[in-house]
This record gives sequence, C-alpha cells and structure tokens, in this order.
Amino acid sequence: KIFDPLGFCSPICVRSKLLIAELWEETGNSDKHWDIPVSQKSKDTWSQLSKDLSRLSTLGFERQACNSDIPIDLFIFSDASQSAYGYVVYSLQNGDSNLGFAKVRSAPLKQKRTLPQLELLASKLSLEGLLNLLSCFANVKNVYLGVDAQIVLAWLTSPISTKNVYTANRIKDTIKFMADVKKDYNID
Repeated sequence: KIFDPLGFCSPICVRSKLLIAELWEETGNSDKHWDIPVSQKSKDTWSQLSKDLSRLSTLGFERQACNSDIPIDLFIFSDASQSAYGYVVYSLQNGDSNLGFAKVRSAPLKQKRTLPQLELLASKLSLEGLLNLLSCFANVKNVYLGVDAQIVLAWLTSPISTKNVYTANRIKDTIKFMADVKKDYNID
C-alpha cells in the first residue's frame, strides 16, 4: 500500500484504479474471468504503471508548514474527465505557493455519468475537502475556487432547475457546502 494522506501520488494511484476498472470491463461478469487473457493495451498500461510505481520512492516534495501568525490564501482547482474527477489545493502565504493537498476519485462504473455531472462531483468533493481544511487552518484569509465547466458555474450561481434528480441533489449538496463555508468561516 502507498501511504499518501495528502494525495501527492494521486496521478499514479488513480491510474491503477482505472486499470482495474478497465480489466473488469474487459472480462465482464463472466464466472471464468480469471482465465480470460489480458489485452495488450492493459499489459502496456500495467508495464508503464509498474515503472511509475517503482519510481515513487524517488519522489520528493519540499514540505513547508504554514506560519500560523500570517494569513493564508487557498486556491482550489477541480476538474473531471470521463474516467476520473478530483481537485488540488495550493496555499499562498507571503508570496510563496505550495502544493497542499490533492484528492482524486475514479468515475462510477455501474452508473455512467455525463461530463457535467462529473465536473459537479469534483466541485462537491472540493468543497467537502475545503470544510476539512478550514477546520485545520485558523488563519485562512481568502479561498478561491476554480471550476472550468461553465454549466457547473451556472448550476451553482443561478436558480436553474434540472429534471435529472441525481444532478439536482448534487447541486443542492454543493450549494449547502458553500453556504456552510460562508456561515461557519465568514469566507465569501
């Protein structure tokens, strides 16, 4: 197992999850899925992934703790693709920026979601993470959320109704997280 509580190895870890999902789709729900040969594409993916996993021990990050006496700004960027979604947090203090945290999840396999829905899930996940970060840092001055999907921005900033119940519930959850951040931490 990889001990990575801050998510710095997320780009590699998500690729392993996606490989497992790909293998599952290749074999289907067959009772003899252990006996089905793996495709060349999956073999190539595993070969590259194993090289990257072996190089993880050489990966290093300069970790600098934030000064609790100086205000800190958090920049959170969320994004999604058809196969995964997630976010990354950067901190800015005294002109120095640092990678602070990253989180990634693979897209649901059984119930395929549209790209706007996955972008919305990434935004919701980033706001959940923001609430945890704000409970850890008492000196956060500003929070900047970056979302590149205009439809998600429209869903979260205007009273647009959607007929899709799943999407409507995720919009409500995300708006609630934004309201909680504003109310509990006085951050707009």
